[in-house]
Formats: sequence, structure tokens, C-alpha cells
Amino acid sequence: SFTKEIEKHNLQSHFIPSQTAIQSFLISGNTKAKQLATTLQQKGFGVKAILHPTVPKGKERIRICLHSFNTEKEIINIIKTFKTSA
Repeated sequence: SFTKEIEKHNLQSHFIPSQTAIQSFLISGNTKAKQLATTLQQKGFGVKAILHPTVPKGKERIRICLHSFNTEKEIINIIKTFKTSA
């Protein structure tokens, strides 16, 4: 599961706690957030960068909406990409 992969890679502090399908990976800075969103989109993930001033400066994030059709492989791959950006 998504939460187990976050824990496995010790990324809990990079995610806003959520028990819903919408998850948010914190990444400081508009430029970094845009670059990570582009990387993930090029890998086929439908993510959105949420940037300052929509959120406070330093609290920029990547929004992920999980679906029942996401495969375990997709979850592992997106978490590995987050790991390299953390």
C-alpha cells in the first residue's frame, strides 16, 4: 500500500498526514516542485504541483490522487522518485 511504502522508505515527514486518496508530498520551492511534477508526469503519473502563493512559501507540494486501479509497481515507482527528491 502507499502508506507502507512511505514508511518503508522513511518518508513520513515529507507527506501531509492523510487517510484519504489525496496525498501531498512536501517539497520546498516553486522551481523544485515544478521540476518534480514534470519528472513524474513524464513517467506517466497524473500529479499536480501546488505552488506558492496558493500555499505558504516553503510548503509547496506535489498532490497525488490515488485510485483503485493504481498498481503496486506504480506505487513503488512513485515513492522511489519521491525518495530521490527528499
